[in-house]
Amino acid sequence: MRLKKRDNTMNKVLHVTTVQSKASSSLVYVEVEVDHNPDDEFLGMVKADIDQMSLSAVIASRLAMSPDEPRLKSLSTKERLAVFYLAGIYDRAVVESRALSGKSSEDLVLTAMLKEVQDLAVSYCVSSITVPDLFESAEAAPSQLFSCLSSNAHNIASGASSSFLHKVCTELSEQEELEGVVSTLISEGSKSVKHESILDPNFPSALNACRALTALFSFKSCAVMASKDSKFLLPFAASPNANAIVAPDLTGYDTAQQNFLRMMMSMQARNGNGGAGTSGVRAYKQRSGPALEKVRGRG
Repeated sequence: MRLKKRDNTMNKVLHVTTVQSKASSSLVYVEVEVDHNPDDEFLGMVKADIDQMSLSAVIASRLAMSPDEPRLKSLSTKERLAVFYLAGIYDRAVVESRALSGKSSEDLVLTAMLKEVQDLAVSYCVSSITVPDLFESAEAAPSQLFSCLSSNAHNIASGASSSFLHKVCTELSEQEELEGVVSTLISEGSKSVKHESILDPNFPSALNACRALTALFSFKSCAVMASKDSKFLLPFAASPNANAIVAPDLTGYDTAQQNFLRMMMSMQARNGNGGAGTSGVRAYKQRSGPALEKVRGRG
């Protein structure tokens, strides 16, 4: 009974089967040498469709399929691609794990398999991004990731630190590959984003790009890297202009008011906040929060 439940769950999560007779529009048949425990046959036990020993090979076989593979014809174009597929199996594994968690009848083997699916999805995604031509379905993997983010496909950015995006970014960071990926994704977004077109219905891709970048920057290291990118709105951190002070225009104030405002700004500078007084007048560095608000038209 448990073996059947495991098979059904893994079929549901991975959308694949190693049993050709089970193939359908929702289950893709993958050919893989499955090594089973020899004691199973001796005991007359039914072999699993997908078990712990074959899990990695099964996922790799699915990724190795060309997007033009006839067995994938029932899937949408995006779902044939590596990053979309991996985000999907991660999301479905998380959902199934939550459904099992805490139940007295919890199948610990199935729980372990679902955890391994999540780990493998992250690992294969990172490999697809960092090793070009690893799988045909992973061609232009960073662009696939950006496309996923633009629609939050398979909840890729949902769940804060437990999200697929955060797990992938963490592993990329550990491999010292994150900065190059962030730069690629920013370039991808800048092709579509122009501030005058964000809300223009004639430019739907601009809003999608904003969603993708917003999701990307939810990972703190990505946001920090973006702020250092040459395309960022403010002067580069190491540039002479970064610490230059922008003085407010005090035109319209009498001498006493100007002196008072200068005193307040001096006090704010000493306190390190550089913020606005009650009048809203403030001095600020060219690379600062207030400067960014001005550039965005909010100051």
